[in-house]
Amino acid sequence: MSAGEKFERLVRIMHTLRRECPWDRSQNHDTLRPYLLEETHEALDALDRKQYDELCEELGDLLLQIVFHAEVAEEGANFDIEDVIEGIIEKLIRRHPHVFADAEAQTPAEALRRWESIKTGEERRESVLDGLPAGLPALLRAERLLEKVRHTGVDPAPSDKAEGTARRWLEVLAGADGSDPEGAEAACGLLCLAIVALAREKGASAEDALRKLLGGLDRDFRRAESAARKQGRDLSGLVDEWLDDDAAAP
Repeated sequence: MSAGEKFERLVRIMHTLRRECPWDRSQNHDTLRPYLLEETHEALDALDRKQYDELCEELGDLLLQIVFHAEVAEEGANFDIEDVIEGIIEKLIRRHPHVFADAEAQTPAEALRRWESIKTGEERRESVLDGLPAGLPALLRAERLLEKVRHTGVDPAPSDKAEGTARRWLEVLAGADGSDPEGAEAACGLLCLAIVALAREKGASAEDALRKLLGGLDRDFRRAESAARKQGRDLSGLVDEWLDDDAAAP
C-alpha cells in the first residue's frame, strides 16, 4: 500500500469515527486545541531525546490532529483535507522560485529572505511581524521576532554586542535590591533578549537549550528525590547538596 493510499485510509477511518464514536463525534475545533498543542510538545520531546521510534508515533498523533481538524471543517462546509494539501503544495512551489522557477538562492539565508519577501507580498501585511503568534513561548517568540526584523536590515539586538549586553543587564539584576520591581523586570527582559541574540550568534536556540536543560534538571532532581526517600533522608537538605553536585552543572 502506497503512502497516498494509507493516507486516504486514515481519512476514511476519521470519517467513520466521527459517525460512530460518541467521543470523536462530540469534538470541535475548540475542544481539540489542547490535543494539538500536547501532541506538538510530545513530538518535540521525543526529538530532543532522539527517540526516533517515539518520534514516529508522535508525528502520527500530530497527523491525526490535522486530519481531525480538517474533518470538522469539512462538516461545517469550510474546507476539507484536500484543500489543506493543495494549499501547502501551491505555497511550497510559489515560495521556492529558486527551485521550481528561474530565481536564484545560493544560501539558506537567501532562500529564507526570498520566502519572507514573497510571504509579505502575498498576504499584504502592514508589518513583517504580522502573523507572528503572540501566544508563542517568550524565548521562541524572541527568536522569531529577531529573525524577522533582521531581514529588514534592522537589528534590535546586535550579535556582536550581545555578550556585553547580557553581562551588563545581569549585573543590573544582581544589584537590584527589590525596591524597583518594574525596573528589575525590564532588566530581566533585556537580559533574556540579549541571551537569545547571543545564542543565535553561536548557532543555538535559547528555547531549545532551556527546554533541554529543564528536562535534565527534572530527571536529575527526580533521581535525587527518589534516592533521598529510599535512604529516609529529609528532603529539606536536598537542594544545597543537589546544586553543589558537579553532575548538575552544565
